[in-house]
Parts: sequence; C-alpha cells; structure tokens
Amino acid sequence: MKLITYIIVFIISILILGCEVDKETNLIVSTEDYTIEILDNAVNDFVVTELRGTSNQGAVNFEILSQTPSEIFSISDVNYGVLVVANDALLENTITPQVVLEVMISKENISKISTVTINILDSGCQSVSPDILQLFNNVNYNAVLGVFFPTDLGNDYPGAMNISCGRLNILGDNLLCDTCIGNLPAIDIQFFPSDDGVTGEVKLFPETFKYNSFSEVVGSSGTYNTVTKIITLDIDLVDDLGPFSNILILTAL
Repeated sequence: MKLITYIIVFIISILILGCEVDKETNLIVSTEDYTIEILDNAVNDFVVTELRGTSNQGAVNFEILSQTPSEIFSISDVNYGVLVVANDALLENTITPQVVLEVMISKENISKISTVTINILDSGCQSVSPDILQLFNNVNYNAVLGVFFPTDLGNDYPGAMNISCGRLNILGDNLLCDTCIGNLPAIDIQFFPSDDGVTGEVKLFPETFKYNSFSEVVGSSGTYNTVTKIITLDIDLVDDLGPFSNILILTAL
C-alpha cells in the first residue's frame, strides 16, 4: 500500500513539475506579413508605423534584416519597433514605388521574420471642380460622429481646401473616434466627382495610417453633395480591441 502511495505521489510531482516547465519555457513570438502606404513627401524622422510583433512573455526586439532598396527606412526604437524615414532623398514614387523590409522580431532565443511591404504613393494632386473648391473652402463644419450612438461634435472644426491638390483639410483631433484625442490634429479628405457635377465620392487621404501606437485607419469610403453641403464618410479602424467602424458627417455651415 505504501509503495502504491509513493508511486502516486511521484507521478503527481512529475506532472506538476512538467506544467511549470512548460509554463516557463513555452515562449511564443508572433508577427505577420503586411502592407502599408506612405506618401513620397515624408521627411526624415517621420514615423511610418510601429512594426507588428508580440510575445506571450512581454516585450520583443525589432531588427531590420534587409530592405530593398536599402537605406530608406530605419528603426528608431528597437523595443517598440518604431519605423521612421531615414533618407527622404530616396523616397520618390517615380524612382522607388515600393520598398520591401525583412524584419526580425525576437525575444531571448526565439525569433520570427516578417515581410513588410511599403508602397510609396505619389503626393501629387488631383483636379477638383471650382464648385467644390468654392463650397468647401474656408468654412466651418458641424461634425457628427458615431454608428450606434451618434455624437454631435459641434461647430468648431474649421476646414480649408488645399486648392492646388483638391483635398479638404479638417482640424480637430477627435474626428475619427473618441480615442483619437491628442493624436490626430487634422485629417485630409479627397474628392472624386461624378458626372453630374453635384455629387461624388470621398475618401481619407492617405487611405491607411496610424494615429497612435495601437490604432490605425484601414479604409474609408463616402459621398458628398454640393446641394445639401454634406460629406458622409464611413471609416474603418482597428485598435487593440479589434476592428470597428465610425460614420463621420460633416455639414458645411
């Protein structure tokens, strides 16, 4: 009987020790391949993105193994993976429309490789009709934000058209969502007129961008109407809790 008891105690001890060892040594490093965009007028030290990578046991390190073409981007903080422009003289859409990075995410002796493709967009401008420029230039906007619980953001959002580029720049750093406060001083809206000269489509410019360390805009679409003077923009976002959407309604006053 004592022998059986000793055997049971021994087996239980082994199982307990095994779980502790697994818990201590089961280090997992995770990342993914993805594509982002940047305009070719970004300057040196401009923050492009925070590279993606995590572990189940805390912080990781980031290192660029290669980039093709080389020397355009660098990591300013290896602990957070802050990717910045290192040589803006090489950041030219007509010469280098795309850069591919091989990034190593590591912790202790475990590492994973991520392929980050950066599309470099032409910062050139599009033509917009004089009617749109006249209506939306140098006016204030009444802004309403939200999908399920729309919130009237008030009339304190001045905006002005970039006449040469045909984009509307709206001031106000909570125009995307309530977590944007203090992180997004302005947004740009670009216009795509229809044949009727009254209505058309709108999108954010650039179409994808990060607005803080854990949140980013991943898409947008909407419409404008020069008769009602209303811009309606559906915005797709992702934060640390997952994807969500908001509707931004701007009415020219």
